[in-house]
Amino acid sequence: MSLCDKYQQFLANPTAVALADKSSINYVPTLTTINQPAAIIKHLQTQAKILKKKSEKVLGAIESSDALSADVEMTVEFLSGGGAYLPQVEENFLADRMATFPMIHIVTFDQDQKIRQIRLYWDQASLIKQVELMGARARSWPIRD
Repeated sequence: MSLCDKYQQFLANPTAVALADKSSINYVPTLTTINQPAAIIKHLQTQAKILKKKSEKVLGAIESSDALSADVEMTVEFLSGGGAYLPQVEENFLADRMATFPMIHIVTFDQDQKIRQIRLYWDQASLIKQVELMGARARSWPIRD
């Protein structure tokens, strides 16, 4: 099974078995990092309650023997907040909003082909624009301190 297939299987059904002992997931634009398999799975379960992934389609991928870089198009519906994608944004500004945006997933694997690290990148400005967080004059930002 290719690394891309293994990763897509993890995206569809995240389990701690697919993760290495010292694994991490990093949402680079928001500086959010979660370490250790149990914490990552708990985080992904919590994310599923905050936002619903309508689609997560791998458009293309490049693999090496222990790493993967994938172009992914994701569509999410924000249910009760922004999760790791728009942290600290007041949930009333995001409720029932949808956004479709491209992401880069850089995934490294250990020698047993278990996921060691996931780094997620996306254009934060286009996501903020899609959910209409900024007013016409960008004076009031709905962000909690």
